[in-house]
Amino acid sequence: MSDSSNRPPAGKPALFVFTGGFLLVVSIVIAWLGWFVLSTLAENAREYDVNLPELALAAIEHRAWFPLLALPSLACGIVLVFSGIRDGMRGGAPLPARWLILAVGSLWLALTFAIVLYCFLMFLRPLYQYQEL
Repeated sequence: MSDSSNRPPAGKPALFVFTGGFLLVVSIVIAWLGWFVLSTLAENAREYDVNLPELALAAIEHRAWFPLLALPSLACGIVLVFSGIRDGMRGGAPLPARWLILAVGSLWLALTFAIVLYCFLMFLRPLYQYQEL
């Protein structure tokens, strides 16, 4: 049996290195941007005395913990980058495991973004409700 039969196709390692790098960069951006947006919302909520739902209020009050939510997707990105690089050295993660890591990291990142979006929309909600004159 030759060594080439055990290796994945040539295009796959580059795909996972690229997607892993993308997860790394976007995780860092969402962690920083989410913390910044939640801090801005906290300042504006105090200034304008906005009534927010409990979930949005909890996320805004505990915004210092928000960058930790990006750690799982950051870890998935690191695993994908290094498993793609290790393919040249033999011993990277199997292909189905890489797809699973990519799916988990992407979903976690989407949920992290959804929390920021939810808080932002709940902050804007009173502006679009009917108020009597």
